[in-house]
Amino acid sequence: MPLTQKNELLLKKLALAMATHPRDTFTELATIVGVSKATLHRIYGTRNDLEKLLLQQSDTIIQGIIRLANSDFNDYIDGLNQLIAAFYGNKELFRWLFFGYLYRIGRIC
Repeated sequence: MPLTQKNELLLKKLALAMATHPRDTFTELATIVGVSKATLHRIYGTRNDLEKLLLQQSDTIIQGIIRLANSDFNDYIDGLNQLIAAFYGNKELFRWLFFGYLYRIGRIC
């Protein structure tokens, strides 16, 4: 499902908030990103639904980066710049993925 620019921005804010505050409740996350708990429930349903959406969005982005990495570039510097931009443009989701993984395996508290 394509996200609107506003929802994509909110999703990135939530990903970053969940990466830095993995134990926070939905209400606490809503406060961090500047919306109400009701808004989060209206848009994303439950925290579990939000995590599923973050995983789906991350998968879509990773697949796009893989396609980009497999592209033939006449100028390798241009290719590297595009890859860097793709990662940097989605840094919040990658941070959520990596910190969430470390949190789940017990490497960070």
